[in-house]
Amino acid sequence: MSKNFDFKGRLAGNNFGQQMNTQAASVVSTLAGRTAKDSGWTKKFQVLDIPLTKLHEYPEQKVFSMDEAELEQLTENVRASGILQPLIVRVHPTIPGDFEIIAGHRRREAARRAGMETVPCQVYVGMTDAEAKTVFYATNMGQRSELLPSERAAGYKALAEVLRLEGNGAVNEVAKIGSEGKRTVYRYMRLVNLEKPLLDKVDKKEISVYAGAALADLTPTAQMNLLAVLEQHDQDGITEKAAKEVAALQRHDVEAIERCLFPVREKKAAPAPKAGKLKLNPKRFDHYFVGLDTEEEKLDYLEAALIAYSTAQKKGDGQC
Repeated sequence: MSKNFDFKGRLAGNNFGQQMNTQAASVVSTLAGRTAKDSGWTKKFQVLDIPLTKLHEYPEQKVFSMDEAELEQLTENVRASGILQPLIVRVHPTIPGDFEIIAGHRRREAARRAGMETVPCQVYVGMTDAEAKTVFYATNMGQRSELLPSERAAGYKALAEVLRLEGNGAVNEVAKIGSEGKRTVYRYMRLVNLEKPLLDKVDKKEISVYAGAALADLTPTAQMNLLAVLEQHDQDGITEKAAKEVAALQRHDVEAIERCLFPVREKKAAPAPKAGKLKLNPKRFDHYFVGLDTEEEKLDYLEAALIAYSTAQKKGDGQC
């Protein structure tokens, strides 16, 4: 059977929202038009019911995680209504008689959980590796309800690679076929330069995408130095402002990064005590002044006592 593939119509049956389906359809249609000119794979396909045992994951599927809650919901939908949207597969490039899933890994897993033995698939003939990669990332980027920053970064990078574009040209083209602005695409594409421990912090929202994009300028060694400083000070993340300050440093050794993030503040010297007037607490000293009425008499008595004490101290007898 040979016919034109209506991406928009086929994707409309997805259970994750009409708006997302339309977006995914637009992405795939755009890319298909650009990558299928030579092989014409969009016009060569068959719809078949294929046993689950004959379907293999796309090699890069591990880039995208499967949300367990969404997967359970999809499984319930499959139990109730079956597979409404066929999987997109191609003839397996190395295993005769088997097929490689290009789009529909979650549907295949939901079908397995629902106890199905076969699933409907659109089998494409003549789809090259580059075309398969294009459709794989385009559908994942377009149909996923939520992607981790690391997943989005890997997707954008893969799309740029398959389109053979670099720099601003890649950013502009990927933004044009997707739903993000150029600056957003640029930030996500920079995240692929982060070491995994830092990228994990971005996924956990301990570091923002903005801060992660700023840190992408650092060498792998500098990034690991930053992680060491954060761990030493029991800090999970870093703000965008601090990330930009670290990136702007001339040196990125541990000491330089630590001084930047945790500057040592000089302690101010305590102010010298001010000279004050001597005040005698009446309750404390009045029992020494029994029989003395005036202030002058009390001061004379106190002076005489101090003179006697001082004289005794000098003699060393300790007696007053």
